[in-house]
Amino acid sequence: ELTWTDDSGSHFEQGDLEFWIDGSQRLAVRISKLGDTYFWLGMNDEDAWIFDLSQEPTRLMTDRIERLQACDSGDSWLAVLAMIQLMKLGLGAVPPPPSDMLASTEVIEEGTVAYGWQLDKTTFSEDQANLSIEVDTATWRPLIVELSSLNGGRDLVLSSPASSTKRIEIPGRSSLGWPLVSRVLEVQDRNSPDTVVKFAFEGIIASLDEQPVERIFNLKILRSAFRPQVEGAIREINHDDSASGSP
Repeated sequence: ELTWTDDSGSHFEQGDLEFWIDGSQRLAVRISKLGDTYFWLGMNDEDAWIFDLSQEPTRLMTDRIERLQACDSGDSWLAVLAMIQLMKLGLGAVPPPPSDMLASTEVIEEGTVAYGWQLDKTTFSEDQANLSIEVDTATWRPLIVELSSLNGGRDLVLSSPASSTKRIEIPGRSSLGWPLVSRVLEVQDRNSPDTVVKFAFEGIIASLDEQPVERIFNLKILRSAFRPQVEGAIREINHDDSASGSP
């Protein structure tokens, strides 16, 4: 579920989301309604891409990660990508920063500890930022994840508004050993309180076996499959780039 407010009023959208994570950088996300793909988002350590198939003309927007890091943190597409990145941390699907970057450890209450790191930059910003992850020490399930820019940029917080949990299926391991994660995760932009993304998980499996991994991360193959009518850049610089321009 995505809720947001802009100049034309309040909005709410709901759809089905499938995502694939391959390491800390490669990400593919399919957003659909009634089986029809509306958006396809993807990224690796160098590039990010967004297929907008929700209306005519269909669009492909691409950009280099290094260009996106210098972008205005208020950009709506980057906000969505950043929220999905935070969701990965909320699932425990990617490791936290190295222990030598750990800046603080705080016991919130019995069984709950918050760890804090200071980052030189994040995936979508060159600003320094604080990252805090509050975990349940019995299961090491992330409960709250906060990402706050030190220079007034993006300020996101992820929480689990419901107590229900889901186990991540690990092939070849007893189900008793499958890790627990929050079944519902909510990400909010503190700079825009009306912008909220809520994820409710039906199934999560920790294996990419038998998945079309290379195809879903290959921009050339995706472009050929979706056949976007217009191509452009995610980031528009000085209004010289447009949706109809080349990336």
